[in-house]
Amino acid sequence: MEKKGVLTVIFLFLILIGGVSADNIAKIEGQFENETKVSVIVMFKDVPESVEKINDFNITDVRMGGGRAVAVTSINFEMSHEYSTINGFSGKITKEGFEKLRNDSNVLSVHLDGMKHLFLMESVPLINADDAWAMQLNKTNITGKGETVCLVDSGIDTDHSAFSGRILTQYCYCSLLNPGDGLFCCPDNTAEDDSAEDDNGHGTHIAGIAAGNLPVKGVAPEAGIVAVKVCNLDGVCRDSDVIAGIDWCIRHASEFNISVISLSLGGEEQYISYCNGDSIAVVITGTVIPSFP
Repeated sequence: MEKKGVLTVIFLFLILIGGVSADNIAKIEGQFENETKVSVIVMFKDVPESVEKINDFNITDVRMGGGRAVAVTSINFEMSHEYSTINGFSGKITKEGFEKLRNDSNVLSVHLDGMKHLFLMESVPLINADDAWAMQLNKTNITGKGETVCLVDSGIDTDHSAFSGRILTQYCYCSLLNPGDGLFCCPDNTAEDDSAEDDNGHGTHIAGIAAGNLPVKGVAPEAGIVAVKVCNLDGVCRDSDVIAGIDWCIRHASEFNISVISLSLGGEEQYISYCNGDSIAVVITGTVIPSFP
């Protein structure tokens, strides 16, 4: 039977791509005072009119597909992530390259690639999930059976008995180094890996809240689990890696029947009012992701 669903992201995650504003320009230019290349996230308005148009700011190769333009490595830009579900990419850029980007009419925004930090969430009784387990829908208890949660966090303890037989797959996007040992935080000391073993503990904690089963039950104790590691040993995560993690969950939603993406992250900036007045924002929450077969 064909399933129609909506991919939902819980634990609100907001990445501000605040346009090429004066504030953004100041932040990025400030980084160039100490660095020759600065990590940024770049968003396009639409598919560029031509490859030559992109070449104006010295990004030498562009692949067109799926209504998006994805740039790859050039002299002035070191690619870190090519996104498939948003019209953008991330990497390191020189000051000369940044000047070309900010003045190009096809570029919607350039944002300093910031950092997020792991936050712990409250327990199951707070949202009355334990009351929901006794409820039934079509004569089936609401336990998450048949659904999968994609956890974008610090990874997962793959040997933990609470997840036995329910970790469907794992992946790692982490361009940060671990403090102390100076190694990439992906298990095989690379920036991308097919293992998401947790060396911080936060991801395992959140996996327990979302889908743990015995000795303490999580919200959906029979759900499948996919773990995507994006945060290092200290619980610090690059915005661009987090986006790559979300991008991975969305691209593999049908394959693993992912109906929920879970994040529990926060940044340095504090908001005391609604942030929807910013010039542009990528809000990955609620029902913004279209239905999938």
